[in-house]
Amino acid sequence: MGGPDEWPGIGRVLFQSGTVTANTGVALNFTNGLFQWSGGALTGVASNLNVVMVTGTNGNNNSGTLNRGAVFYNSGTVRHVGNGRFDVKENASFENLAGGVYSFELDGSVFTDDFAPEYFDQFWRASQNGWNEYFHHFNIF
Repeated sequence: MGGPDEWPGIGRVLFQSGTVTANTGVALNFTNGLFQWSGGALTGVASNLNVVMVTGTNGNNNSGTLNRGAVFYNSGTVRHVGNGRFDVKENASFENLAGGVYSFELDGSVFTDDFAPEYFDQFWRASQNGWNEYFHHFNIF
């Protein structure tokens, strides 16, 4: 895939297996329920601008994988609606940007079965009394 790509409309895009290679980056701009990631791996760089659903239901299998060195920027919403696992490999990075939401809606998990380091970063901005802005960052691995 080369991007940016937009696939608005009805129906579903099911990412169930294989590898999407986004060498030049890809922008995902899907409406709620349209892009469902239940297996397969991402290599390269992707940005979520709207909604991506992680839908795998087998807790012993991966619902999605960020391959080694892959980067996923989320400024929209990732809905983890299955109880499957989202695997972040060595030197891969999931960046939940300011305004981005990663929503665990069932008993799914984010984990790694690879060598360190791997990153699942949360960035957000908050203001106090409308004047001061504070930028927060943490990594769950």
